[in-house]
Amino acid sequence: MVIFMTIAQAAQLVLQDAGKAMHIDDIYAEILRRELYTFRAKKPKSVLSNTIRGKSTANSKAVEPVFRLVANNTYELVG
Repeated sequence: MVIFMTIAQAAQLVLQDAGKAMHIDDIYAEILRRELYTFRAKKPKSVLSNTIRGKSTANSKAVEPVFRLVANNTYELVG
């Protein structure tokens, strides 16, 4: 069965399963390892970083933040 998810959903699943904050590089590697999302961008880590940042408490425009920036390029789940 193939499950389609967004970049944000894939990152959320990785962080949820890890149970701890993770660096963007580690989130990216885990998404690839688990084949949760296929990146087609030239700079996939930048796309991942921008997606997470857009849905984080670091973005004042995020309506319902999912991620929290805890260190340089390191995020955890809100709540």
